[in-house]
Formats: sequence, C-alpha cells, structure tokens
Amino acid sequence: MLSHTYRFASTHLGFSLGYLRWYSMALLVPFEITNAMAALSLWEPGALVAVRVGIVAAIILGFNMLPETIFKRMETFFTGVKLVTAIGLILLSTILAARGIPGTPVRGFYYWRHPGAMNQYLTPGHLGRFLGLVQCVLYSTISFIFSPELTVVRAEKADGETGSSVLKVAQIDNIHLCALYILSALAMGVPKLGMLPRYSRIATDGVSHMYQ
Repeated sequence: MLSHTYRFASTHLGFSLGYLRWYSMALLVPFEITNAMAALSLWEPGALVAVRVGIVAAIILGFNMLPETIFKRMETFFTGVKLVTAIGLILLSTILAARGIPGTPVRGFYYWRHPGAMNQYLTPGHLGRFLGLVQCVLYSTISFIFSPELTVVRAEKADGETGSSVLKVAQIDNIHLCALYILSALAMGVPKLGMLPRYSRIATDGVSHMYQ
C-alpha cells in the first residue's frame, strides 16, 4: 500500500499512510505482550510480572532492530515453525481420532456428539451454544487481522513479475490462511480438551484460555 501510494498518489499521502500503519501496529504490541504472558501461564500477581513483561518487550524490540536481511531470515524461520506446529497439531489430532494409542478405541469425532462440539456461554441450551460460537468468531478475528497486509505485500511484489496478477496472489494467500487456521481449529476440537475444567475455567487471574 505504501509503495502504491507513493507511486500513484503523493509523497504527503504516502507519509501519512506509513505513519498510520506504524501507529496501528504499535497498538498491537501491548496485546502481544499480554497474550504471551497468558499463553505461558506467567500472568500471576507479584513483582516478577514487570520483569517478565520487560523480557518479552526487549525481545520484540531486539527483533525489530535487526538488519533487514537477518530480520527476513528470522521471519522465514518463525513462519516455518508456525507451519510445522500447525501441521503437527493436525497430524496429532488425526492420530488420536484414529486410535493412534494402543489399547484405546477409535474415537473419531465422538466428542463432537458427546457432549457436543460447542461449549455453552452465558446461558444453557442452544442459545448458549450460539453465543459461544459468536464469541469464538469475535476472538478469532485477531488471527486474520494482518491478512490484508500480507496480501497487499505479496501483491506488490508480484506486480512487477511476469505472469503474475494481484487477484491471483490474493486468492492463493487467502486460501492458504483460511485453510491453515480453520484446519487448526478443527484439529483442536477433535480431542475435546474443552471438557477439562482447567481448560474451560472462567479465569480471574488474567489468564483467559482458548477453550473458555
């Protein structure tokens, strides 16, 4: 978007758009730090919280201060880690559903029928399951918040290549992102960890689990 703004509009608009983009991403830094603390179950009252937050903030700052070549390599590395983790989660769920552990029955999607695929939220019954679905959709939007950014960046790179089109790149990227996240969500629902109290509790200490 920035290069297209400088190219087809004006330098003033390009600078304003760049500042707006930086400001929008800067707002996500506190969210990412809090998410890291909650995911690692480190969000506990005490003096060490400031130290833990400082360590995560220093890591984020350090990665952003890396040279461009090293930063791109690290970005590629962590993207690979994320992809391998998602594929491993899908394979693990498939193995557990197909009696991968000796001496256990073939469960398949048993937990989707007993007690059900969705937890209840705020109220019991079908209305509670619907509210739980709405809450899950609202929480999952953060996973797709950078989808337009990634699509635009890829489309800008493909703009100067022969045989590439912006529409084709956008379609491929959106299919990859949706397939990865949706399959991961389905894989997490197969073992039905949300039945366990420690995974479905209403947190009061700052930890809000994904199965809540």
